[in-house]
Amino acid sequence: MSLQLNDERLLQIQMLINSPPDKMSNHSSQNNVKLGAGWLPIELLTSIIEFFVAQTEILPFAINTNDEAIILPTAIRDINILRLVCKDWCTAATPFAFHTVYLYKASGVKSLLHTCRTSIGHTQKSLPVKKLRIANIWYSGASHGENSAEELQDAQRQLLNFEIVHRSCPVSIDQAADAIILLGHNLIELTLRFSRSITISPYMLRSIKEISSLKKLRIFVDQRRERNNDSESISALLNATPTLESLMISFSHLDVLNLKPQALPNLKHLWFRSSSTNIEAVSQLCNAVKDSVKVIEYNVGNELSDLGMAIEPMKESLEGLFCTTLPRHLPNAIIGMRFPRLRVMRSLFWLESGLFPDYSWLQWPILQSVRTFAAEIHFGRIYWKWALEDDSFQKPTNLKHFICITGWRKRIIDESLAKAFKARGITCHFMLELRPHELLVRIGLQAQWANEMNQAAKPI
Repeated sequence: MSLQLNDERLLQIQMLINSPPDKMSNHSSQNNVKLGAGWLPIELLTSIIEFFVAQTEILPFAINTNDEAIILPTAIRDINILRLVCKDWCTAATPFAFHTVYLYKASGVKSLLHTCRTSIGHTQKSLPVKKLRIANIWYSGASHGENSAEELQDAQRQLLNFEIVHRSCPVSIDQAADAIILLGHNLIELTLRFSRSITISPYMLRSIKEISSLKKLRIFVDQRRERNNDSESISALLNATPTLESLMISFSHLDVLNLKPQALPNLKHLWFRSSSTNIEAVSQLCNAVKDSVKVIEYNVGNELSDLGMAIEPMKESLEGLFCTTLPRHLPNAIIGMRFPRLRVMRSLFWLESGLFPDYSWLQWPILQSVRTFAAEIHFGRIYWKWALEDDSFQKPTNLKHFICITGWRKRIIDESLAKAFKARGITCHFMLELRPHELLVRIGLQAQWANEMNQAAKPI
């Protein structure tokens, strides 16, 4: 939520406070009850909590622009206290308290499962969880009868080392699957962070397939312990999640994928980590979703050499391309190609004066249909001031807008930078943050898919 939204919420709160009782919404739980002293309608309670949440949210570093703000654990604790005030406060606070559940210890998962299963009146449908994030998932892959004694000892030793370092037991893959089954009925976003290697067990696959409204899936692995990830089970997962609209896969090792022709038919946003040990699988994935994906984001690992073959199949349909550093992270294989629908590019860093001493890269064919550049102002200000002052600067043919992302809660307007852009025929915009759907909507492209997903992710 931006400060503009907060201001709107403040206005709504003021209007509710000043409204006479007979003007209150018909949705109030006490609509037909005479208002008593000190009574507040649920609509006002909800607005108060939403305003409070907006002040306590933090935004992760924008490696993935589809990441949403995170409510601090201390704020969740305070919201849960409000649920104890009375029935109306409980009704208003519950969607916020259970909007996002973050599990990272075996003990936490056990406690959650026990509490929910023993609560009177509890049903899976009653939990308003929209986002579930499970970290420290442990899958050793070693079992009696299939592995040698030495392999079993090695797996046990690694588990013990993890417990010593983290001072807690990791979440077993079966525990993670239990949590997904328990909380998955209303889930739209699922994040899985594995501790050692990625393997989707049959039980976990069944639990994820039961989520009927899943829109966003993010899969990570601890790179320090990353082993051989199981491409067969990952393929099975991607084949079994047709409702996905946003996918993030952050791991460096992956063999060939076995994707069905109808896999991921609704995917619009794809984030991936590129490396020499996963590029073939990434290329297969990109080719499979080339007709539906509108925005790709990638983080480059050890080399760029084969990245072009992953992006090239999307050249006819791609509308947004986001990477860590421009122009460095544009593969040579695609800079000479035209992407007719590409309208927006975003970069975190523009610190390339050594590798690109002039600005001739702005004339690459891939950039000529781009209308909007976006960049973090803290990393791009100096680069673009130098560029705009250089006599050799020539903007891409259709470039009209430059969006400076100024950071969470702190909107900064650099008048001198805005004037320099204007002198080159480019309108400069300063914004707190920007999500993929916002970028596309702002430049007039169809992003209803992401807009609807963003609305569905809200507590109310």
